[in-house]
Amino acid sequence: MAKARNEDLAIVTISPLPGNVLHFSMVDEVVREFFAHRRTQIKDVHPCHLVQAFVRFENEFDRDRFVLESPHPYGGVDFSFVRHNQGRNWRRVFFNQECWLMLMGLPEDY
Repeated sequence: MAKARNEDLAIVTISPLPGNVLHFSMVDEVVREFFAHRRTQIKDVHPCHLVQAFVRFENEFDRDRFVLESPHPYGGVDFSFVRHNQGRNWRRVFFNQECWLMLMGLPEDY
């Protein structure tokens, strides 16, 4: 059995978002500040087309803890975490017809 990949990766959603344009550099800074305040080590923050960012944790159990305890209030907003493969594009669809299918926004380890 192959070891699962990306078990240290989560999707972070920040809500409510400010009404102005939000550049990724600001998201990166806020997410890193959030984790510094929580004294949790992360490896990296990546842009995500589904929500604000992907966060790669130093430890898998930190990712699971943040997912289970979501949302996390900080600085007047809430940080919500889900596993990398359970974002808002996570669906199960059964087809009984032949069709063309364009897959977008797949999880990192698909």
